[in-house]
Amino acid sequence: LEELVGEFLGDDAKITAVGIGIPGVVQDGQVEFCEIKPLENTDIAGLLTKKFSIEILVENNMTFITYSLNEKLPDQAGHLAAVFFPKGSDSCVGCGFMINGRIHHGATMMAGEVFQIAAVYGVSREKQQRMIENKKLFRQFAAQNLITIICTVNPRNAVFMGNDITQTDLDEVCKN
Repeated sequence: LEELVGEFLGDDAKITAVGIGIPGVVQDGQVEFCEIKPLENTDIAGLLTKKFSIEILVENNMTFITYSLNEKLPDQAGHLAAVFFPKGSDSCVGCGFMINGRIHHGATMMAGEVFQIAAVYGVSREKQQRMIENKKLFRQFAAQNLITIICTVNPRNAVFMGNDITQTDLDEVCKN
């Protein structure tokens, strides 16, 4: 990571800050939980700021994606849920929330860790992955996530993304 930031900064002397998105929970630059285990319990922002003397912002990856997607909306609505359904055994469903134009992290920075909702009801990460890989089960699972998000945050816009999501999948999710 340090090498990548160094290369990035070497390409453009005008860079004054760097944002790094990680698949996990970050609080004040400290990685609390991460799907990339070597990053857990590290102060990435502090270490890289010290090394490069530049502002380093470390956030959940869905935070940056949600900001970017909001900018692309026709009216920049500021009410958005961006949900990512990854394929792969070492990833889990994540979401970014924007409410009233501001990213919502929650009191303990857990907002968006929607895979935990299914886990509470007995659907393990492994089973969630199997559901994502089966089109019929995926559509049902995605619809359940969407209903939960609508009932909880009620965003004006919702974006579903991930490997192999098609327009047909989205149409079926909305029917459910």
